[in-house]
Amino acid sequence: MDPSETNLGKQLSLRPGLDSGLIILHKAAIGLIPQLKTMANPYSLHTEESSLGHTDVETMALPAINRLFAMSDLVRMMSAYELYAALVCIDQRGQKVSERIHNIRQLVRQSIPPYTRDRSYGPEIELLIELFETPDFKKKIIDVETPGEFTV
Repeated sequence: MDPSETNLGKQLSLRPGLDSGLIILHKAAIGLIPQLKTMANPYSLHTEESSLGHTDVETMALPAINRLFAMSDLVRMMSAYELYAALVCIDQRGQKVSERIHNIRQLVRQSIPPYTRDRSYGPEIELLIELFETPDFKKKIIDVETPGEFTV
């Protein structure tokens, strides 16, 4: 996002000064970090004595599993932000990329057009997250046929 590091426009904007670029996505991704850090605290820190001096850690299993699902959703969202920004960088550089990256970009571009100016990114991020769950996307990510279910 820093032109001194990327040699691209400020915040990846194609029209710095007129557009804010991907600063919205950057701030959204940064906002997920404290949530993930907070959720990373183990539930076992919150156990209490329950019966005749015993600590009941088993009761923490289901809340911990629920928290893992919530964390997975946040990581999926952050991955969508990062993929979106990475594709903008690739598009702006115009350099040749690996076949796998090229295939992923083509798949994404079937539903999400390249960045040209500021727009509402929410619907596109939601599309990316849905795309993560498709067999075609999973195949392009792992590049092999996977028997059974595979979750990215």
